Order: sequence, then structure tokens, then C-alpha cells
Amino acid sequence: MAAIRLYTQKKFRGPGPEKSTNEDSSESETELEPAKSFVRKLSTNKDIKSSVSTREGWLVKTTSFQRWHRRYFRLKGHKLYYAKDPNAELYDEVELCGVTVAETSTNNINHEFQVITPFRCLSLGAENRKEMEEWIASLRAAGSRIFFEANDPHSLEFLSGQHHWYATSHARPTYCNICRDALSGVTSHGLSCEVCKFKVHKRCASKAINNCKWTTLASVGKDIIEDDDGNLQMPHQWMEGNLPVSAKCIVCDKTCGSVLRLQDWRCLWCKAMVHTACRPNCFRICSLGPSRISVVPPTALHSIGMDETWEVSRPLGSSPLLVFVNSKSGDNQGAKFLRRFKQLLNPAQVFDLTSSGPALG
Repeated sequence: MAAIRLYTQKKFRGPGPEKSTNEDSSESETELEPAKSFVRKLSTNKDIKSSVSTREGWLVKTTSFQRWHRRYFRLKGHKLYYAKDPNAELYDEVELCGVTVAETSTNNINHEFQVITPFRCLSLGAENRKEMEEWIASLRAAGSRIFFEANDPHSLEFLSGQHHWYATSHARPTYCNICRDALSGVTSHGLSCEVCKFKVHKRCASKAINNCKWTTLASVGKDIIEDDDGNLQMPHQWMEGNLPVSAKCIVCDKTCGSVLRLQDWRCLWCKAMVHTACRPNCFRICSLGPSRISVVPPTALHSIGMDETWEVSRPLGSSPLLVFVNSKSGDNQGAKFLRRFKQLLNPAQVFDLTSSGPALG
């Protein structure tokens, strides 16, 4: 059985650089889960210190021996640089092409995340959740060639359709939605989207398209349904496979799903499940499920105005709910509540007070 790695007891040091006999030398430790084709890049470019960084600051980084070292990171363009202190002449360089960033923190205490590229995997830790989320947003933007404002990394996240990954284990057979192969069980090598539960291997995450749970009318796209009176109706948003054991088809009322392969479908909104063969016979309009009174459907959320306000048309007979969560409250369980509310409602209804604050809501 693989050894279980524990990070929760490690406390981070203060903001200053650690002492070393050779301050300007680059690290020689092997990174966590190195690729066979990995070739270390070393950069001594003086422009690293003189040019403007998208983001920079202290983070802690783990080695293959699970030792934490404090390093100074600079994000410039599509590359991430780090060294033992801001004045070092020698920097390690990470190319962010095809990068995937996933949260790996345990119980919202240690604020860890992984930067996964085709050639290496960095395990990093921030001082608090707000700092971790800002680094994750900036790294995702750098990898996708979309540059957010440095002081507002959450400004466009509702409109991007990007998956928000976190590392997770699986107690039952689970399959990758990209390559369709099985995910490892208890070793946390699989990633799951915190909103739509899209499952992938770490190596497959960069291949995932931006098809996370809809938030606005524009994100629904060509799937929108228009009735005879010109009213817009909410369609089902289907996700394939990994259904619960008790799943029953909404059309034929027979058991659906499988523990042997990626099979059949579930709706992200009403939670209906259906066989692939029965899906053409399923009613096209989504009921939004048992939480429909509280849900702001994407068809009612049109855009963000210049003053950062949503243009929303209130659905008939609904009582929309706004959710504000302090992710540090409840013995650090707030992050779990954030994920659950995003799964039950429109993610644009849910706000973390420690990161984006209440203003947009």
C-alpha cells in the first residue's frame, strides 16, 4: 500500500528568505512526480528582476522528500520563475504551456496547490486561502493566454467556463472523462472539478475543454431552447458517466450507469440521469430540480455591465438566493460549503467573502 503523505501539521515560516550557505544557487532537489522526459531549465536572465511581473511573492514548495522550502516566485508572461530570495542571480524556470492548476489543501488549513505541466509538477503552499486563490487564478490566466488584472483575478471567472480543479481520492470505481480510463483510488492522483464534478487524470486535465457548469445566457450557446412565444427555456446540461450506484433512468426507470466503464448521463442542474439510448426521448427542457425556486438559471443572467452589475431577469415564481460564505469559518469547512452550493445553484450566485468579497453579489 502506498504511504499516505501528511502535510497538515507543517507550519509555514515568516515572509523572509531562509538561510543558506549558497544563496544564489538553484535547487537540485527532484520535483514531486517528475516526468521521464524532464529537463531542468535554469535562467540567469537579468530581465527577471527588472521587468514587470504579473504576480510575485513568497510561497513554500515541497520536494520529493516532503520537505518544505520557502522560495520567491515571479510570474512573467507564460513562465514562472523561482529562487531562494528576490536578489538571487540564478532562477529556476517553469514553462506554463499546457498548465493545469489544482487545489490540494486539506480541510482548508494548509492552502496547498499543484502546478502541473507536461514536464513537471510543483507542489506549492500559500499563507492563506485568499493568496492561494489569487495565485491559482493568475497561473490559469497565464497558461490560457488570458491576463487578468493583478488586483482582481476573479473578475472574469464566471464567464470563462473553466473547470476549477482540486485533487481528490475515490472510494468507488471512477473514470476519466477525457481518456475514459479508470482513476487511481486512494492516492489522490485524480482531479475533480469542484463545480461540475468532471473527473480527469492529472495528465489529461490540460485536454479538458471549457464546458463547466453554465453561468450566463452566453455560456449556454447553441443549446438554448426558444418556445413558440419567443421565451428562452433552460435545456439539460449533460455530464457523462460516474453515476451513483442507485441511479435510475428518468425515461425507462431502469438502473443506469456502470462501475466498469464511463456510461450514461446526468444533468448538472436537475440531477436527472438517463441511458444513452433513452436520452433522445428525454424531455428537452430542464426543471432545475428540487432547488429550482432558489436557482438563477443561466438563461436569466445576461451579462455584466460596465459598472460590474449583473443584468438579471427574475424568473416567474422564483425566489433567487444569494450565498455568501466565509471559507475560513466553521472550523475551516467553508470551502466544502462553497463547492456544494456551486453544485446545487448557479455558480454566479455563490461568493467567497475572503477572496472576492460581497461587492459583486
